[in-house]
Amino acid sequence: MWYGQGDASRDIQKTKPQRNFYYSWQFTTLALVGTNTLMTMRAVPTRADTDKGTLVRRLLRYAAQVMSFNRAYLDSGFYTTDSVRALESTGTEFIIQAPDKGRKIKVLQRLAVAKESEVEAVPHGLGGITNEKHWLFTVKSQKRSRLRQGEPDDPTDDWIIFYTTIPLDDDDVDPLKLATDFRNRWGVETSYRKLKHDFLAQSGSPRLATRMFYFKFAILMYNMWTVANVLGAEERSCSD
Repeated sequence: MWYGQGDASRDIQKTKPQRNFYYSWQFTTLALVGTNTLMTMRAVPTRADTDKGTLVRRLLRYAAQVMSFNRAYLDSGFYTTDSVRALESTGTEFIIQAPDKGRKIKVLQRLAVAKESEVEAVPHGLGGITNEKHWLFTVKSQKRSRLRQGEPDDPTDDWIIFYTTIPLDDDDVDPLKLATDFRNRWGVETSYRKLKHDFLAQSGSPRLATRMFYFKFAILMYNMWTVANVLGAEERSCSD
């Protein structure tokens, strides 16, 4: 977060109003999920005018150099045409959480509610993409139902939407399993909170280099802490 005016640096941008601040520094991170410990591999500064496709290509190019991976999970901020084209250009299989808006998305959610089904899916191309192998699918979010008290104002509020290139018309593909796999990515949000509250040093510097140093140092410390936790748990299980 940033407590000054937004014009102090082009790297600072307006964000959702919070207590005492209205501007913030934005970073995009690449994390390894689906292992016994989540690891943040890279962080890059993100400006308001940053092209999402450029970010995706940059991070996937780095990922390919240091690890092997078979799928990318992205949050709704990457539900953009340039992100999808960048993913396609690298041949990366992906699942993106789509925002709960748009006529086709709302129709799909209402269909799932009306049919009381576990999952509904339709072919869909984002923006100018007309590839018939792209899909929207929706599943009921147990997390949303659990966190909310009482019944929702709109029944579709409990249905979460995903966008993917994984062929849902293949009988061997289970959309419910894909949604479960995507939950691995939610650990990234938990790591953000832990990183900001326990590892990130406070700074009022308007310099990007200073902010980047503190942020990446916090990531390094967080990664070391998570590995230490895993090793400690393994040692305790062996001794038991």
